[in-house]
Amino acid sequence: MDTGGGKNLQTNRLNADGTISTASLNRQNVAGAGGDIVFAPNTNFVYVTAASPSRVLGFSINNQGQFTEVANVAIGTRVQALATSPDGRFLFVLDADTNELLAFRIEANGGLTQLGTALALPRSGPTSIAVGP
Repeated sequence: MDTGGGKNLQTNRLNADGTISTASLNRQNVAGAGGDIVFAPNTNFVYVTAASPSRVLGFSINNQGQFTEVANVAIGTRVQALATSPDGRFLFVLDADTNELLAFRIEANGGLTQLGTALALPRSGPTSIAVGP
């Protein structure tokens, strides 16, 4: 979870009954982070947006909730939103200043390889994206 202020990511344990433990497992300082957070399905990778400078950061998370940075990709001037494909193989990134939806392949180690612009959007200032099955 983003703990606010655009500085920290925090992991908490999900209990078997669906409640979330209030005890933090780990906290990671990430300067400028806090816009959007997504997990890649069927992986231990989490991706977050950072505003200053505009970028996408990827982390692997181990069983103890510790973060290891695996990706750091500059994105235009205003990265706005993230979404993953249902199979966890691709990450889509919305750049609100260029009105482009960018596509990345999620590598086996969590790194990101840009595949290009998936879609040039017709309107200015898009704010969110979602990918369905």
